[in-house]
Amino acid sequence: MYILFPVQCFNFDKFIGYNDTDELMSDGLFMIDRDLFWAAVEFNDMDPSTVTMPTKVTYKIRMDKNKVDSTKRIRDR
Repeated sequence: MYILFPVQCFNFDKFIGYNDTDELMSDGLFMIDRDLFWAAVEFNDMDPSTVTMPTKVTYKIRMDKNKVDSTKRIRDR
């Protein structure tokens, strides 16, 4: 009982699936405003009706720009 009480304060359900990029962007901007957005992985050229993984998977990682370190110092070298 003592362990369950503190664990109930955290939300471990962090993964949300989206049907398209527009839905992801809309919900992502909503979550950024509330400081709830960590990152999103957008898979490119994936057919939603397929049940097998392709041999090559391309993806984009989307993050809040305020949570990513700047690369300005690296570019200036």
